[in-house]
Amino acid sequence: MELTSAERIAKALQHALEPPPPNFANDLSSIAKGAIQAIVENVQSSGVIRQPEDDQKMDQLIYSAVLAIRNLLYIAGVPPTQIPANLLPATGRDGRSASQTPLRPAQRKVTATLSRLVLSARAIQYDSGSVIAETLSRIETDTEELDRAVSAFVLEVQRAEHKQPKPAGTPAKRLQGVFTTANVGLGLVGAGTAGSWKGFGYLSLDDEGGMPQKVLGTEVVSNIGSSLDQLQEGLDALDQALRLTTNDSGQSLFYLYFLATR
Repeated sequence: MELTSAERIAKALQHALEPPPPNFANDLSSIAKGAIQAIVENVQSSGVIRQPEDDQKMDQLIYSAVLAIRNLLYIAGVPPTQIPANLLPATGRDGRSASQTPLRPAQRKVTATLSRLVLSARAIQYDSGSVIAETLSRIETDTEELDRAVSAFVLEVQRAEHKQPKPAGTPAKRLQGVFTTANVGLGLVGAGTAGSWKGFGYLSLDDEGGMPQKVLGTEVVSNIGSSLDQLQEGLDALDQALRLTTNDSGQSLFYLYFLATR
């Protein structure tokens, strides 16, 4: 079917406003592994003799690793809370609780190892002498273990998706919310309504009594401007009344009453 000019313009607008693709576990895993490797490289390059800027750099690298792993666990991990089965529709019940999923042990391994790495990185700011060498070695060991834990977690995610694929049409989780572009475009039929708001497109309503009867012309716009000017004058007068000193409190109350009853 050939599209009308309005539909073609709407399609182009929807394509321009289309959100980026969702985040996948493999991509987030690569980002997390890169952040972990950066910590190892910082430990190996700085050595035992560390400067204050080295500790600041370590804090930034730890923060990046925590953020990357948090994103990975949010997208592919088990939700922190479980919705009771009786509150889910019959099609959404799989007979297993969140604690029984095979992802839970691997996810706990990642979070536990990450917590240990964060504590080791914090300790480096207070250690000195021979102790700092032990702390750096412990950080390097923790990062290697964290890298293996992330790999094992992603492998469990892939196994779970292979055994129980998501139903077709299931929206993918995103790190940031997006708006759908469906029905976006002037001239489209049925852009949608919600309450007393009406979308840009045309949509006939059953109750036409609540629809505006005036055409949005220059006269209506002028009336709106006049109403806004009157409202601004009232707000300015109210602001002046509130700024009066406490000595004129009686006059202020009278003026506020006058404004409220106008």
